[in-house]
Amino acid sequence: MAALEWPRLKPRSPILTFAVAALALLTFAEPGLSRWLVYDREAILDGQCWRLWSWVLCHFSVSHLCCDVIPLLVAGWLVETRRYAGYGGLWLFTPPLTGIVLFLSCPEMRYLGGLSSMTMATIALMALHGIQARPPWRFVCLAVLGLLLGKLLLEVASRTGLLAAAGETAFEPVPASHAVGVLAACWSFATVMVCHSRARARRHPDRMVAGRSFPNACVPGRQDYFTTVASPAPPPPPSA
Repeated sequence: MAALEWPRLKPRSPILTFAVAALALLTFAEPGLSRWLVYDREAILDGQCWRLWSWVLCHFSVSHLCCDVIPLLVAGWLVETRRYAGYGGLWLFTPPLTGIVLFLSCPEMRYLGGLSSMTMATIALMALHGIQARPPWRFVCLAVLGLLLGKLLLEVASRTGLLAAAGETAFEPVPASHAVGVLAACWSFATVMVCHSRARARRHPDRMVAGRSFPNACVPGRQDYFTTVASPAPPPPPSA
């Protein structure tokens, strides 16, 4: 098989990732701002619903901040520069979704903060897109996805996080928020794939058979997803 040589899209600057990291640093440096943004169950019940999104910007210790922001910068930089779809939408619906889930399932929890759920979601989205690329990046993303799922299962089973296991006592980890982040990334990736499939079907209806596209129905700029099949040789001329 010969891969289609579509020109790659130009890398995009990771503006969203850097902006979120800068806001998290600013919120940590200004305790007064953090008090208005942190997840506070009593304040939410009083009508301050913006806290269901803004809580991800708040952190309770330097180690908490570093363990969330540094991996987010790496994964977010890869997602944005490689133009993986679904990242912006992930930031729109994952923080409030996580906040609502924990609000309903953990009525005893008063405060919540941290980018860890979005860091897990970003890493999962990067790995899901990357496993469709060519090696060696495909193998790297498979390993990352396996480590991510192993970490998530370990946290859910032990009902604690890695920082707590390392002796961090400034806060209590919430593994459920990490699980919601990974599930949100899976949903975002599946939505992107369905939209791409429908777009290919509209552009190339002659290349669809039983709802599936031929291998050469490729999305321009994303040569990692599909490969072409060599055309069959023409039949020999009839003998005299």
